Amino acid sequence: MKEGVVFQYHCQSNSLKPNIKEVYRYLGISSCGKEEKETCIPKETENLVLDSILQMQPLLKPRAVYATFPLEIKPQNTESCSDENENVAYINFAGYSILSHHLYLNLKGCSKVVLFAATIGPQVDALIKGLSKLDSAKAAVFQATGSMFAEVFVSEVNSVIAKEFNDGKIHPRFSPGFGDVPLSVQSVFFSLLSCTQKIGLTLTDSFIMAPEKSVTAFIGVE
Repeated sequence: MKEGVVFQYHCQSNSLKPNIKEVYRYLGISSCGKEEKETCIPKETENLVLDSILQMQPLLKPRAVYATFPLEIKPQNTESCSDENENVAYINFAGYSILSHHLYLNLKGCSKVVLFAATIGPQVDALIKGLSKLDSAKAAVFQATGSMFAEVFVSEVNSVIAKEFNDGKIHPRFSPGFGDVPLSVQSVFFSLLSCTQKIGLTLTDSFIMAPEKSVTAFIGVE
């Protein structure tokens, strides 16, 4: 993958394989054992989940952008950190520098970093918003289904990126808003990947993305 070049990826909505167990997980419903399969999930809920998948899947517009950059990590030994595992580091790439402990742990040992942004499109937001005015319970199920489809697509994008580095070890993805990496780091992705122009993502003043079912993340490459 040529460094600094922004690549685009998209797929057909019907190519994303729904994960019903993931919908239940987002709804806070535990997995059923074989003996409980018929009783632990109400039939009404099961039908609603299946209906949400059928209604939502044709509306999906899965699109993503990603780019690879050389990575420089500069550990900082701080007096306030008594344990060496609590050290922080400057994460340097593409002219940006992020001081972090958690991102350092995630990217430690890497020589490159991939930044990506992915979305399943605005139609899902519109569908959920419409339902929230009519039926909050149904809207909650559709929220969970949207999160499931977003995760399925992000995992696919992750796999596509991993294939670009057959000779390198890929680290788990890490998103702004987790650990000590603030949501404001979202702006770095928008600057480097041209998310608005290329896939229609926008960023609010509070660094929330729209469409809602969207993800940005770092992937370290050793």
